[in-house]
Amino acid sequence: MYDWVSYPVTLLIKSIYKQEMQSFYNKMMPYVPCHMQLELLVSLERVLYFCHTRNTAVFAISLMHLLSLSKGAFKDGFPMLLLLFEQCMISIAMDHKFKIDPCKWPLKDGYPAITSKRA
Repeated sequence: MYDWVSYPVTLLIKSIYKQEMQSFYNKMMPYVPCHMQLELLVSLERVLYFCHTRNTAVFAISLMHLLSLSKGAFKDGFPMLLLLFEQCMISIAMDHKFKIDPCKWPLKDGYPAITSKRA
């Protein structure tokens, strides 16, 4: 069951990584990645760790609870992702390079929530 759940997570990680690497190689100036995409990537990696180990200790609650990634896993074992992208469907978001709407990014104490602090 966890292999089935981890497949879409793996595809999303690969897609975001591929898109970021293409952006890196196509830029002539110093490349600055989107911090929200990097935080999403870190959160997705933690979900993948959960799928393989079934250990909830890998969750960084500060961001992952706000994105509903860990809430879904705690409740029924299936992580879910809130609508973060500017587009309403993930397939359309893939075509538009996973542009995250800053207004939809969760805040903690008035600042954007992060996961990578504990990485």
